[in-house]
Parts: sequence; structure tokens; C-alpha cells
Amino acid sequence: MGDKSSSDDLLLSDSLCSQRTGLLNLLDSRRSFLIRQIDFRRVLTLELREVGEDEYYLGEQAHHSVGVDAASAHFAANHGQRFRNAYEQNKTAIDAYCDRVCGPYECRGNGQCSLSNQDIHQLLQD
Repeated sequence: MGDKSSSDDLLLSDSLCSQRTGLLNLLDSRRSFLIRQIDFRRVLTLELREVGEDEYYLGEQAHHSVGVDAASAHFAANHGQRFRNAYEQNKTAIDAYCDRVCGPYECRGNGQCSLSNQDIHQLLQD
């Protein structure tokens, strides 16, 4: 009888270990998803702010509003790659700043971002 109880304990132990491993994998996967989501939100927020600034300057040059669609197209064609490169090169500093201001794994998004255009340019080092 001692053998059956010992065998049952081992099966239970293996089952719990397997469940624990599965749970840890799920948590790790969820954390990775959350980090990717925050990264996407942060880059999109900064890029939208840069497009807004481009829209302002294009409108000043044209002496009328050019609209967000024209500004987005202009930004993508003329500044998009430079922005992406600057963002990737300065991602650690950007993340540290955003973590300090909004909190880790947080981003308020474009409409509520407290970064000024000057802050963004300093973080991007452009």
C-alpha cells in the first residue's frame, strides 16, 4: 500500500509541476504581450506628435491648413525612417522617461501624453 500512495504523490507532484510550468509560461507570454503593446503605444504616441508638428509647419509654409492626411504622408516620406532610427537608438532613455512619468507598463497615449515637443526632440536627440 505504501507504494500506491508514493506513486500517487509522485503523479500529483508531476501534475502540479506541469501546471506551474504552464502558468509561468502563460504569465511570461502575457508579460511579453504587454511590453509589446506598451512599446507600440509609446512609439505611436511620439510619432503622432511628430506628425502634428509637421502638420503645423507645413500649414505655416502653405499659409493654410494642410490636414493630417497630407502631413502624415509628408512625414512618412520625409521623416519616417529618421524617426524610427532615432526612436530605436534612444529607446532605453525614452522608456526610462516614460516609466518615470506615467509608470512602468503605462502609456496615456497621444491625447494625454504629458511630453512637450521639446521633450520629444530631446529624447529622440534630433
